[in-house]
Amino acid sequence: MTDRIALVFAKALGLILSQLPFSLLEKITEFLAWVFMTIPNSRRRLLLSNLTHAFPEWKYPKVLSVAKESSARMFEMGFFSLCYPYMSRDGLRHTVFYDDDTEAKLEELRKTGKPVLMLIPHTCLFETLATSPFFRPQGNRFLGAIYRPNKNPYLDEWITRARCNVGIIPFSRKEGIIKARSHLKKGNWLAVLFDQNAGEYGTIYPFLDRVCSMSILPNILVRKSDVTPVVCIAERISFFRSKLVVRCIGNKKEKLHEESHGILGDFIKNHKNGLPDWLWSHGKWKTNERPHEILKLIPRKLGLPPKECLPRKLKIWLRLPNWLGDIIMAIPVIRLIRDERPDCELTVFVKEQYVHWLKGLGIAEVVLGLPPKSPKYFFRLLPFRKHKPEFQLLFTNSFRGDLEAIIFGARYRMGIEYGRRRFLLNHPVRKDLSESTHLTFQWKRLAEAGGCTEGLNLKPVNKYRKDSSSIVIGIAPGSNNTPSKRVPLKIWSSLINLVLDSIPYPIHIRLLGTPKDSSICDSIMADCRKSFFQNLCGRTSLTELDQEIQGLDLLLCSDSGAMHLANFRGTPVFAIFGPTSPNITGPIFDAPKSIAEVCSKNFRRVSELDLKEMSEKLESFLKKEILTRCK
Repeated sequence: MTDRIALVFAKALGLILSQLPFSLLEKITEFLAWVFMTIPNSRRRLLLSNLTHAFPEWKYPKVLSVAKESSARMFEMGFFSLCYPYMSRDGLRHTVFYDDDTEAKLEELRKTGKPVLMLIPHTCLFETLATSPFFRPQGNRFLGAIYRPNKNPYLDEWITRARCNVGIIPFSRKEGIIKARSHLKKGNWLAVLFDQNAGEYGTIYPFLDRVCSMSILPNILVRKSDVTPVVCIAERISFFRSKLVVRCIGNKKEKLHEESHGILGDFIKNHKNGLPDWLWSHGKWKTNERPHEILKLIPRKLGLPPKECLPRKLKIWLRLPNWLGDIIMAIPVIRLIRDERPDCELTVFVKEQYVHWLKGLGIAEVVLGLPPKSPKYFFRLLPFRKHKPEFQLLFTNSFRGDLEAIIFGARYRMGIEYGRRRFLLNHPVRKDLSESTHLTFQWKRLAEAGGCTEGLNLKPVNKYRKDSSSIVIGIAPGSNNTPSKRVPLKIWSSLINLVLDSIPYPIHIRLLGTPKDSSICDSIMADCRKSFFQNLCGRTSLTELDQEIQGLDLLLCSDSGAMHLANFRGTPVFAIFGPTSPNITGPIFDAPKSIAEVCSKNFRRVSELDLKEMSEKLESFLKKEILTRCK
């Protein structure tokens, strides 16, 4: 009953609209476009996202202007579909303009007598070509068209009958492919909409520098046959009136999907406004972008170009943690995402103090610093919405980070729920791992929920010193985020003396840390009073600290950002763990490391450390990593 009502409504609306003057209809489409662009909706976001990705050089006001024009053309397309069954034959004659060059090309195609495959893109007036009496092979040959059936059988029957009335032979995409090939073999012409999203049945290939699923139906139709393929574009020149543009395709019939999309892409790029009458609001690039597969690019059938040749246009944003150690533990997961999705433009958000250092690592295409905390903090995030990210992965576990993600406006927002409900995320992942799972592997599970399937790359950036006339030892006694991790002075003094007694080579010792660690570093300096000590605590930026660590032969430290930085750089690390567990926050990269930890089953305190056992571990580690290498 509902289907019949929809048919009656469509017929009545089409009849009414066909009686109105074109000038009034155009005003109505502009009004509907204004409403469409004013009220937030998923289709509006898709339209803005497509334009933003395709033309990153455009200013946002231009994106909005073209989006509004494209919206009006979308309504015009719908109006024409409803009106043309009621338009006179003389009215249909004036819907398409043919210049001399186009008429000559059409006449040449008619004279060859060969079947012609007309590849038509989704411009707003593409149906004017099918309804125009001049867009025909003439003689005893006919124009056919492959169409996608409507879900409403009554509407589908009405639309099919309307197409037959204007001289088109329709073939259903579901059932009529064999009949369509037979139609071509008889020398007829066949029209196909070639730029639709082909979903799981298409082949992935770049279009406008962004991968999409292309239909290989045109390839099938011309296979093993003498069919001439051409691209026919109905370019709008005024309301309900278009101009036919014909572009011939080369002989690479096995790559027809690439050739046809290449012609359309050039046509769009050469248009001053990006061809707004093309249907920008359809999901052309909805490929591998569902939440469970968005982090894995799956090549299908004909495959993709090499990874290094893929344009990076899919916008994936990562909100990294606020502490240096956590950021470094997230790097293997970031590597995994870049490897699994080579077509993504990876953007990471961090505190401003980490921006310069992360840019130097080159782990992402864009590194952005968050604004400083202030009453206007969240308002300063609003300009980021214009970038239209598709996916945001949150390595943070805070309400503030979740609210940031809402403001950024990513379609999918994913993070791990560590007990509390994260209702601002539309795709939270529950933590169902054991308490002893390392933080990096917890985040790996988050990436796996987005589609990643490969293992982590835990190879360090190996830059530690190998040849030197002296041994350089670093000591990082502090811990910026958790003061309870700090080891007492007497333990550091014992370990330093052990190092001095065990290594029969010239030694330089450098104290490293933030200004908050100055008190314990000053105490170590006062206790030791050695000329070969250098106190750099609070005197280095993060980049300078990184350079210092790369020059070390060994780092003695507590659970801190310096420990993770040294491990990432491949510097041997001897780390002391108190209240935290190395199973969860220990150094993760495959570099030399030794861990001394509290083994108490109760609350873990650094005061419970066994100095004798720790000294034995350090002595063994020195023999393995320092003395053996220096022989």
